[in-house]
Amino acid sequence: TQVMLDGIPDVLLQPPNEEDLSPNNFLFFDTLRFRDREAMAEFDALSAPLKAKNGFRAAGWLEVKSTALFEFNEPIDEIRFEFVPSFGDWGKLLMDETVPAIWEKRTAALDQDISVSATLSADDDYSTLFNLYK
Repeated sequence: TQVMLDGIPDVLLQPPNEEDLSPNNFLFFDTLRFRDREAMAEFDALSAPLKAKNGFRAAGWLEVKSTALFEFNEPIDEIRFEFVPSFGDWGKLLMDETVPAIWEKRTAALDQDISVSATLSADDDYSTLFNLYK
């Protein structure tokens, strides 16, 4: 893998606000296989302001160069870690009326049989979450 800086919206590269750091933090962990990279770029551009408004941050977006073994023995294109302040903040994001149309772009962009998303507990040492780019 290699760190990807191109294409990550600037608003997602900012450190989290101090008030967003708490034991309620978690990470989205996504393994992505693209069907349409342009649709994903559009999703990223449209979703970034909404994510940033709700405290989401890109903790690491990594391009996968090769894999030795992965589920279904199918390669993936990208791994993403995204910081989320809390499930409540995720819920606020999901309640926004623009979400269904924006997330349709993500659905169109990804191979749903290969792409996988999960949540992970954030480490108590927040200093390790946001040093993948610097």
